[in-house]
Amino acid sequence: ISGPAIAFGHADDKTADETSLPLLHADISNSIIYGLGSDLSHNDLTGMDIMIRNCLIKSNGTDDDNFINCIWGEDPLYYTVRNDYIFDYRLRDESPAIAAANPSLTRPEANTDGYGLSRGSQPDLGAYVYTPSEDEGSSASFRPL
Repeated sequence: ISGPAIAFGHADDKTADETSLPLLHADISNSIIYGLGSDLSHNDLTGMDIMIRNCLIKSNGTDDDNFINCIWGEDPLYYTVRNDYIFDYRLRDESPAIAAANPSLTRPEANTDGYGLSRGSQPDLGAYVYTPSEDEGSSASFRPL
């Protein structure tokens, strides 16, 4: 729980130059990188073949060659009530992740979420499609789908 949200390792099928360490490659898009621990296992991605595009990231930072069009230092505003052990990772009405995904980075097989809802023409970041709450005043509480 306290480790990095994303831990980078080395691939088994390729070798980097003259060393015995395999090459590292990752492409992370339209995701939410948020947790109790650090965001990533590596602090500096300079020179690595790692692209993080259109993601909401817990830490403060700025875009560079590895981070493109990211939302930095924001809370995704899930329907989570930690004290009651309710962890619902759908987005509340005021989430900055709503309609923040790049549709061209969404794989065709991922056009629906875990509940079978269509991502539509302007998808949200994360695993689940945003659905407006029925009661505008209840956005801070848990609501079943």
